[in-house]
Formats: sequence, structure tokens, C-alpha cells
Amino acid sequence: NLVIQLIDGKLTDEQKKTLDEIVDKIGSSSTPAEAAENTQLFHHELALISGNTIVPLIYASFASTSTHLWERYARKNGIEKLYTNCRMLLDYIRNGETERAVKWKNAYTEDVLYGATQIFDEN
Repeated sequence: NLVIQLIDGKLTDEQKKTLDEIVDKIGSSSTPAEAAENTQLFHHELALISGNTIVPLIYASFASTSTHLWERYARKNGIEKLYTNCRMLLDYIRNGETERAVKWKNAYTEDVLYGATQIFDEN
């Protein structure tokens, strides 16, 4: 959420274009692994754009783990669902709807952990 709040209203046209291209690559990915790589890239790019110096390092440090989790999500729920989550988040950020972006991210994170799209087995 820190990243979303730091970006609030600061996206340049070039950054919007870059993020749109990355999200489009998620949607056009032919495998869950490819979609996961692009999703990791999307979140890392957001972290870079935020201007925070620590968060991009965290994303880079956990790239392998988070990419694995995004791949698991795409295998269980489909690439389209992963694309839709990222597209909605980006659309809210692009439109300066920071509060809605934070609520969206919190809602789909909650759903991944405990809801209909969870990626962890109960056992």
C-alpha cells in the first residue's frame, strides 16, 4: 500500500505507457510462468516509480518466491484473473483513485489468502 500511496497522482505519460505494456503482457502470456514473470515485473516497476529506495530492493530480494506464488495463482485461477487484478489496480492508480487502489489490492490479497482464489491448500 505504501507504493500506491507514494505514486498518488505522480505517474508520467511514459510511466503509464510502460505499466500498460507490462499489464498487457500479463494478459497475453501463454503460460502461467510467463504471466507470473510479468506480474513480478509490474509490481517491481510500481515500486521503482514510487521513488522509495527500499521497496524495490525488497521486491528484487523476493523475486523468485513471489514469482513462484504468482505462477501458482495463475495455475489455480487462470492467467485472465491475474491480468484482471493487475489491470484494475493499474486503472485505479492511473486515475488517481488511491483509496480505491488500496482497497482493491487489500481485497484481492485477502481473497488469495483466505477466499475463493486462495493459493494455499488447507492441509
